[in-house]
Amino acid sequence: MTIQDKFWLFEKPVRERRDENGGLAHLSDWQVHSAHIVAGDISSMKFGFQDGPLYVSMPTGVGKTTGAIWGIISCSMGYPDDTICFMTPYQASVDEVYSALVAELGADRVGRYHGDAGVCKEDELQKKIIVVTHQFLQANRGKLDDRDLFVIDEAILNTGSSDLKLRHIVEARDWALENDVCRDAFEKLHSFAFEAEKRCLEGDNRHQSVLIDPEDQAWAKAIVGLNLSTYSQSISSMAVMSAVQKFCEAALRGFAFVSKGKQLNKGAKPSFHSAVFDIPNPKKTIVLSATARLSYDVVGQFREASGSSGYWTAPDYRNLTLTKLAGPEINGHYSTWKAPKIAKLVQDYVDWWPAPI
Repeated sequence: MTIQDKFWLFEKPVRERRDENGGLAHLSDWQVHSAHIVAGDISSMKFGFQDGPLYVSMPTGVGKTTGAIWGIISCSMGYPDDTICFMTPYQASVDEVYSALVAELGADRVGRYHGDAGVCKEDELQKKIIVVTHQFLQANRGKLDDRDLFVIDEAILNTGSSDLKLRHIVEARDWALENDVCRDAFEKLHSFAFEAEKRCLEGDNRHQSVLIDPEDQAWAKAIVGLNLSTYSQSISSMAVMSAVQKFCEAALRGFAFVSKGKQLNKGAKPSFHSAVFDIPNPKKTIVLSATARLSYDVVGQFREASGSSGYWTAPDYRNLTLTKLAGPEINGHYSTWKAPKIAKLVQDYVDWWPAPI
């Protein structure tokens, strides 16, 4: 049964949403319907019917942000003492979402912050709801740790992603041994990566999730805690060392995996991938993304929200017009992706991501 076949089930909610929001003449029934589903997923998570971390996979332009606004309003009214953070990539989007929330909940309850907002950051953070860009967390560690709900709009996966080969981890280990820096920790990292690569090569799946045993995490935490700038004179590739740190952090949190890719028959070795989500508490997080099924499934912990699950066809590379894919370098702007040479690269990449772990 397609979404068109099911649409009659949502006719009443669509009418009610229009009545509650001044008609919504700028939105089609399809967009109102989609936004209603998003709002329901956010509310059901907050009200305890779904556990995070979750993602909502919907195409660009169908109403995810509108639905997020409705969902946040519902959660705020149902749990007035709880705190909520909405994150979006752009300052203009922060201002738009902030204005929509203020219109319903008031400026005393809703705050916003970005570099050009012209407001006191500390005052805004005292409010129950805060709207910020993704970059806020990178410069304000700990400022949002106590939030009860995070709604993330697009592209958070790209924060802190890294791609490595075993040779890069060997390079990091050799540097640690030569400079007497966390020698045991880097030796354990090498053993951990070697075993992970071996399991990947011997297994049937192209991807193997990588998670460090909770009883044996001290070595990874030691590597993550290193201030690399202190050793900059002795490090030949800061990019490799930073990627190694990100991999260790991701492996601690269950956001790392090793992949065979598609090139083993040409002599290539498996790759280690990680995505460090700059989110204080993923279990309280719901991500809205046009490309979620291409990325969040393979990382492991995120699950698709039940409301939107099964309603949307998995993204096709020809329709990925607004999101830069993470991972292997694909040259050119998205507008060139249909060119035969680049299309092949993108198609291989899109086919590569959704494979089961």
